Amino acid sequence: MEKIRGDNPAESVKTTKEPKNRLRFLTGEEEARLVAAATEPLRTIIRLGIHAGLRIQAEALTLRWESVDLERRLVTVEAAYAKNGETRTVPLNSVAWEALQQLHGETAKTGLVFLNRTGTPSKVLGQPLQPRVGMLS
Repeated sequence: MEKIRGDNPAESVKTTKEPKNRLRFLTGEEEARLVAAATEPLRTIIRLGIHAGLRIQAEALTLRWESVDLERRLVTVEAAYAKNGETRTVPLNSVAWEALQQLHGETAKTGLVFLNRTGTPSKVLGQPLQPRVGMLS
């Protein structure tokens, strides 16, 4: 058996280390203040992030009603928008389900779950709520 000789191209690749920041979770009081400071549809976006684990920019803001099954309490995140490129189905707890249920009547005809004030798809969130809510990062 002949051995392959030569330079290993992988040796020149620099690896990056993930920051070892402490994970921080909201307390119940912080969540309540955050939700109270937000208006719709941001309030529902926050609830989906907290209670269903949806990534805001890529998953929640691209969510379509055809991917929401209110009867079975499931949301399907399509592969095109998922971080790992794989479709996944996320169960909705009662908080996330109720928030989507209330929003359904307002935006169901458009096909998109979240619209901005002009009735077009939301692409980014507005001003950060952190200063208004008084939370530390």
